[in-house]
Amino acid sequence: VAGFLVAGLRLAAVFLTGFLVAGLRLAAVFLTGFLVAGFLVAVFLTGFLATGLRFAAFFLAGFLVALAFPADDFFPVVFLVVVLRVTVFLTAFDFT
Repeated sequence: VAGFLVAGLRLAAVFLTGFLVAGLRLAAVFLTGFLVAGFLVAVFLTGFLATGLRFAAFFLAGFLVALAFPADDFFPVVFLVVVLRVTVFLTAFDFT
């Protein structure tokens, strides 16, 4: 009986180890895939955030420049500065 129990435990251990190793490998592959995909998403997100911050900086710069002018000229100056800065951004933006 002890021999059968030992043999059964060894066989079970081999199969269990095989399943665990296979499971870990499979999990590692999927986890690595998700991590790599997550990093790629982070790269795209960083690009969107950087672009958003640049646009926000342009609009903020427009308002700050306009604050130096009289109240009657505020909105035309904001519009002019924003248009100029966005035009520069769109024509001189380095996508590399």
